[in-house]
Amino acid sequence: MCGLTRGEYMVTENPAGKNARKAHFTVVDRDLTDLKVVPISSIDVPVQVFWDDDDANTADAPKNGIGLVFGNRVVRARQNRFTMREVPIGAHAVEVLGLDGAWYVKQIQYSGGDVLHRLALAGSPVGDLRIVVAKDSGKLMVVVTDASGYPLPSESVSVMPANVGSAPEMEDVLTSGTTDSHGYWSAMLPPGRYRVLATRARFQHTASQIDRLWGIRLRGTEVDVPAKGRTEVRLELTPVN
Repeated sequence: MCGLTRGEYMVTENPAGKNARKAHFTVVDRDLTDLKVVPISSIDVPVQVFWDDDDANTADAPKNGIGLVFGNRVVRARQNRFTMREVPIGAHAVEVLGLDGAWYVKQIQYSGGDVLHRLALAGSPVGDLRIVVAKDSGKLMVVVTDASGYPLPSESVSVMPANVGSAPEMEDVLTSGTTDSHGYWSAMLPPGRYRVLATRARFQHTASQIDRLWGIRLRGTEVDVPAKGRTEVRLELTPVN
């Protein structure tokens, strides 16, 4: 490596099939030689996947299984019980890939603690990763109108769980879209209570827009989305400061 300016750096090596290695170093005013890259401590994590379906019918579950990302490990699993090998010790997000149709991730627990939309601290303590996948989602239908009841097309709709605790968490769980020519927008959501807002500016996931949305979230209309049911709500535009 050449041309590095003064400062603190970290180099990481990910050899295929082996533990990752890393090293921290400081660039001052001379060449650095004999840099040692040491292995990152890792653990094996047992994983259980539960398909939560009232009809006890998982025939429409993904035929190729699901993908699971934890740390720097990626696994494609067809079994409901398996082990993720050599997950680096540290804080990692857990991501589930490959769900089809109405299936969604209902719960993720690590060592008994809820880590859905949160970081899981692998290795402290050592424990199982428990993933619950369900398909009891309900439909939320939104109509955006002006004060006279005339439908408004091309307006932004944002939906978040009513109990969301922070702007970063809100960004992770936010559902958004744009009304059609009839002022209509809909989405399939896990059952629960939500806040719904309609705004003029088309929403984009930028830091400034997330902060603005967080600031006006309490102006949203609260609705309950029932399991395998539907809820309709009519909204007027919420001003964005």
